[in-house]
Amino acid sequence: MAAAGMKMPAVLFCCTHNRCRSRMAEAVARHLLPGWTFMSAGSAPAGGIDPGAEAALRESGLEASGPARRVQDLDLSAFDLIVTLCAQEESCLWLPPALSRRVLHVPFEDPSRLGADTPQSVRNEAFRHLMIELGAFCLTLPDTLEKIHAAEDMRRS
Repeated sequence: MAAAGMKMPAVLFCCTHNRCRSRMAEAVARHLLPGWTFMSAGSAPAGGIDPGAEAALRESGLEASGPARRVQDLDLSAFDLIVTLCAQEESCLWLPPALSRRVLHVPFEDPSRLGADTPQSVRNEAFRHLMIELGAFCLTLPDTLEKIHAAEDMRRS
């Protein structure tokens, strides 16, 4: 957490379509780290939140906020940390090298990619599992940001 009078951290979660992983991460993080600023965006936004993601959030008393956003439309320098959530085989987005010290790639599988032949119970469980994984990851954000800020301070001195 930030000391009194200091700006609270701002974190951007990114995935390709801003329909599932990044939207869920934003909602989970807002719940777990109140006072912080969270936003989500995609490199190629594809409409509203995935119904499976929305159902998993609602089941936990959470909801996604706002419409899908394009990463390219945001001032990326405003974020203390940019987290890309795309699975390794995906090319999530390109970010300027100047931001590389504030970018963290944490791959999560996209349950919305499960085929139409996948039983609904399996799909639902995949979204629930993703929420649990995202929650565990979000709880590491304070320590992660502390390490990033300490490294930046060392480079400046």
